[in-house]
Amino acid sequence: MSVLNNLSFSAKLRVPLLIVLLTMSAVMAVAYRSFSEQQRVNQALTEQILPVQNALEDAYRDLYQVVAAGQGLIVGGLNERNLAFQHREFVDNSSKARARLAKVQDLIAAGLLGPEHQASLDLMLAEFDRWLPHYDAVFAHPQEAQAYLASHFDEAEQQFASIRKQLNLLKGGIGLSREALIQQSQSSSQHAQRLMSLGTLAAIFFAMGLTWLLTRLMLQPLRNMQLALANIAEGEGDLSQRLTIHSQDEIGSLGTTFNRFITQIHGIIGDVSLTVTTVQTASDRLRDLMTQMVGNGQAQQQQSD
Repeated sequence: MSVLNNLSFSAKLRVPLLIVLLTMSAVMAVAYRSFSEQQRVNQALTEQILPVQNALEDAYRDLYQVVAAGQGLIVGGLNERNLAFQHREFVDNSSKARARLAKVQDLIAAGLLGPEHQASLDLMLAEFDRWLPHYDAVFAHPQEAQAYLASHFDEAEQQFASIRKQLNLLKGGIGLSREALIQQSQSSSQHAQRLMSLGTLAAIFFAMGLTWLLTRLMLQPLRNMQLALANIAEGEGDLSQRLTIHSQDEIGSLGTTFNRFITQIHGIIGDVSLTVTTVQTASDRLRDLMTQMVGNGQAQQQQSD
């Protein structure tokens, strides 16, 4: 309170605005941090999680396309047209599949997928490296494709099943990571919205309370001054009373000047009263003297008669 009293009138008027600005700045800073975190999460979702998920879906399709190419070579016959088509399908899909599967490593390196998934990724790639040569052999020797696939069917099927198992495990882990990021983004957004709402309300109520307090501090001396002047104007004022000065601002200076003015008026009225009393005393003495002189004159006249 004493600090407010020592502020100037203009400074007091700026205090509520300054408090509101500081409060809103703090709220905006925290909100900006929350929105930055939300942007980071959204960026991780759109630029890292989603591309890897799409890559795994494409890799899953590539694996079946490789199998389909091998089966198509046998079913469609070894004519030149079918051989060229199935070989093109095999090369196109097999050349992309491993790179797409290996993209999971990017998420593990970025911390978006737990390190416990590294073993699944390594096993999946190892199984892929053992599985794909079966189909390399099929297209390297298309005339022996049916016999080769028949003799290696169980081994290739087990490897393919292991690849799918690890792939599904990784897809599940990435899905959980994606859901966690989405939840984090939503929580961050809700937190920022609540913070802005509460911070704005707090700033408004605080500014209103401080404005009320400052208004009371500034207007009360003016009311006291008005009351004192009203008493003087109505002839009931006590010129010996003075305003109590509580601040050193412009209103406090005005109150000090008012007290000096009343003091001077009080002094002038005191001097006038003293002068009136002196004149009244002298007048009474003069009247008494005149009465005495008249009495003496009448006595002398009576004696002479």
